[in-house]
Amino acid sequence: MQETHVVLVGVATDVAMAALKLTVGLAAGSRALVADALHSLSDVVSDGVTLAGLRAARRMRRRLPSCSGASAEIGKAIRRCERYAPR
Repeated sequence: MQETHVVLVGVATDVAMAALKLTVGLAAGSRALVADALHSLSDVVSDGVTLAGLRAARRMRRRLPSCSGASAEIGKAIRRCERYAPR
């Protein structure tokens, strides 16, 4: 449960940063800052993958207590792949 709370705090931070960057970027006419705001929003997608992995791990832990780490490892692997995906 604590892991979920940490990820949700990350989501809130990512959304706040994106909103701030977008606001300042539009006010200053900075395309780079607006692009960075959109990139910050893509981090929310990664957080969603993490939440899905945590949820799957919790479900699997209830069903198969001996295999609880498998779905968490799958979520970590997906996040690693996202890091190297072209943007």
